[in-house]
Amino acid sequence: MTMPGARRGETMRANKAWWFVLVALAGAQAAAGKPAKAKRSEAEVRTRVEAVLRQPRPAVMTEAPGVAHARELKPLGPSVLPALASFLNDSELAWEAMTAMVAFDEEQAFPLLLGAIPNVRDDVHALTFARAVRRLDGKAPVTFRPELRLAAIRSLEQGVSRATPDACAVLAATGDERDVPLLARLAEYEHKVPQHRDSIRHAALVALVRLGSEPHRQNLIQQLEAPVPNPMTFERAIALQDLFRRIPVTQDVRLAPQLCRHLSDPGLDMGDTGIWPGGDAAQALDRLMRAPKAGSLAEWKRWCAGGVLPGAEPEPEAPFELRRLGRDAAVEREAQGPSVAQRIAKLVVSKDTSAHAFMLEAIREKLDAEEARALAGRPRGVRKLAG
Repeated sequence: MTMPGARRGETMRANKAWWFVLVALAGAQAAAGKPAKAKRSEAEVRTRVEAVLRQPRPAVMTEAPGVAHARELKPLGPSVLPALASFLNDSELAWEAMTAMVAFDEEQAFPLLLGAIPNVRDDVHALTFARAVRRLDGKAPVTFRPELRLAAIRSLEQGVSRATPDACAVLAATGDERDVPLLARLAEYEHKVPQHRDSIRHAALVALVRLGSEPHRQNLIQQLEAPVPNPMTFERAIALQDLFRRIPVTQDVRLAPQLCRHLSDPGLDMGDTGIWPGGDAAQALDRLMRAPKAGSLAEWKRWCAGGVLPGAEPEPEAPFELRRLGRDAAVEREAQGPSVAQRIAKLVVSKDTSAHAFMLEAIREKLDAEEARALAGRPRGVRKLAG
């Protein structure tokens, strides 16, 4: 027999369940009857993007270019990037489009930027490769290396432009032996303006060295070992400056001794400004040797003479006898002429050590050999006592 109170409780629970069902049905009917928000067409997105890009630039920039545009376009979602890419060849809006793409999502933007090359405005063409070089030099992984290589090939095959030196650097980092013929043609580039000619030749030459072309490496060494005029001429100073700035692209630390030769090159004082190849050689060593910190000209001269890398911890001082033997060995090395010094410099670079550590190890080996020889010449009983 069911009690009246229990029956009332069951009735209330059933009514409550039906109430929830009715509310859910009412909500579903309302949602079905409400018109859905129409998806923007590509034309509408492009119109909105153009309106944002045409906004006047602020008189004072308080944030990086493109950040404000990217923030305003964020609600449009991923369709913004293709719309922005359609303006990369626009005579008025190409710069704004590129900076907004990078600020919006650099990882997604780069393949679109590279895919548009070379059909983009000249400044966008050059800036895309300049930014790509910085990405390749950085520590963050680059996920679009195949796109970089193909874009560099298209750029170089189209002809020489403002982007050519950086395109060569990109191809050096992402290419292979298949790209050697293209770069070899650029290494023979001719132009009536020597500075322009040299910048293209140098960029192609260091790229070829990076890709493993030994004949071009020997060509580069010959250029680095060529005599430097004193007093320095303008043409030679400009050529050396450009070459030194591009050498780190090779990532060939074996070129360090050749750069050391130029740390004392004479400069060219032009009043308020000047060209100082020695300082450019020091900056090249900074990047080539990946020193813990950027070194001054004096610090690199000390390193080339056998010191430690700028910013590296100095090695512990050797005992007096080893220091005396080290000085004697250094004097003897100097007396034997530059060929021995050059051989030591090359061994130091190949063994990834310093001249001081190399000489210290050589002295230790010499001492061990002398002690063993002296011990071998003693009578057997004396050798046993000595042992």
